[in-house]
Amino acid sequence: MKNKKVLKRISIILSIILVLLDIWLYIKMQSTWSEIGSNHHPYENLGLIIGGLFRWGVLIWGILLIPMAWLEYLLINLFMKIYNKFEGLKRLFL
Repeated sequence: MKNKKVLKRISIILSIILVLLDIWLYIKMQSTWSEIGSNHHPYENLGLIIGGLFRWGVLIWGILLIPMAWLEYLLINLFMKIYNKFEGLKRLFL
């Protein structure tokens, strides 16, 4: 029972950290897109576009990590329930 509480707290803390990181990254991205048209050098514009796309990818990945953390929590809980059902040699193989 104590392990479930610890896993749930870790999942909640990880979710909060990921949400805060995504918000910070979204705020940081807004300055990149506004600078793209102001430069006349094509390599600088290309660098800003690539940097902006990378940040968008990281933002999307961070948003996807939140359900993945909860899925990991649920799978660990399921594994612990299955593990506790078996005894002896079956538990050793599991």
